Amino acid sequence: NSLHLDFNSSLNLDDSKNADAAAPVPATSSEETPAAQSPSSEKGPEAAASDSRDRKKPYVNPERVKTGGSQRDKLSEEELTERMERIRQQNEKIKQRRVDVQADEDAFRKTQEVEKAKLARNRKVQESVDTAREQNAKRKMEKVQSREWDSGKPSAADWKARNQSTPTTPSKEPQDSDSSSLATSQWARGGSP
Repeated sequence: NSLHLDFNSSLNLDDSKNADAAAPVPATSSEETPAAQSPSSEKGPEAAASDSRDRKKPYVNPERVKTGGSQRDKLSEEELTERMERIRQQNEKIKQRRVDVQADEDAFRKTQEVEKAKLARNRKVQESVDTAREQNAKRKMEKVQSREWDSGKPSAADWKARNQSTPTTPSKEPQDSDSSSLATSQWARGGSP
């Protein structure tokens, strides 16, 4: 690699300690290239120092497993089977919950679709009712405006004004011999004398 680090040599160090360092570790191709070149050839003293640093063995603690917390005891065969059974039951419960949640989501989706369809149906019915009402109102307005025989009639305000201006009590005029004029002048709304 570009940093001239040899990862295989660190693995070989562990093996060599186990074998009581009887055999020397064979050099790899990355170690041979710096050894074949002399420090005086093409590289300066800085390069020679970096090569010597690369050749140093990394720190390896053979008792690193003994550091840390207390070691757990291995479970007996019965305890292990009991624990595995408990884990299986928990997994089954989790799977069942997932199935239940999926069923709930499906049911919710179905009810939402039913509600949407119902709202769409109600909206269509309401639109048809609104259009029918609008058409009826338009038709009635056209009929009111197109009545020729109503055009000469006085409005409701004219009727009120006319009724208030006519006397409701008999007038104190002298009586004529003409009975028709007397009947029309005395009584505005009819009735008996």
